[in-house]
Amino acid sequence: VETWLANPYATYARFVLGLDELPRLTDMPGANLRGSFIHQALHQFVKRYPKALPGDIQGQLMALLDESMAEHAAHPRVAAFWRPRFLRFATWFAETEAGRRDGVSAIYSEVAGQRRLAGPAGPFDLTARADRIDVTAHGLVITDYKSGGVRDQKHADEKARDSLQLQLYALAWEAETGSLPQA
Repeated sequence: VETWLANPYATYARFVLGLDELPRLTDMPGANLRGSFIHQALHQFVKRYPKALPGDIQGQLMALLDESMAEHAAHPRVAAFWRPRFLRFATWFAETEAGRRDGVSAIYSEVAGQRRLAGPAGPFDLTARADRIDVTAHGLVITDYKSGGVRDQKHADEKARDSLQLQLYALAWEAETGSLPQA
C-alpha cells in the first residue's frame, strides 16, 4: 500500500501489467539478500524454539544465519562485512529475546493473511505476511523485521508513526473466527 500511495504506476506495472524489474548483470550481494538471510534465520529460530529458548541463543541464531547464507559465504562482502554484522545482531537478539517473550503464550512466524475490501472500482484483496506474531494476554504483538539502515532515530520514529504497514497486517489477519494457524 505504501508503494501504491507513493508511486501508483509501480503498483500498476507490477500487478496489472505483470512487469518485474530485471536484475542487473553486475549485482553484488545487496541489502535485499542480507535481509533475506536475517528473515530466514529468524523464521527458523522461531520454528525450532517456539516455547523454550536454547541455552546458547546467539550460537543457535548464528548457526541458522550461516546455514541461510551458505551458498554466498565465500563472497568477500558476505565474509568480511555481513557475518560480523550478523554476529552483533545475534548478540543483541540473545540479550533481548527472553524479554520479548515475557508474557507471550504463542509465537507464529511468517504468517499469511488476506482480507477482501470493498472499493469504488470493485473489491480489493489485501494480502500480507507478518514476520512474527506474538500472542499475549493483552492481544497480538505484530513484528516486522527491518534489516536496512536508517538515517537517525527521529527518522525511524517518524517512518514508524506514518507507516500503515502494521495496521494493514492486523486488518489482514482479523478473521471472523479470530484464530491464528496452529504453531
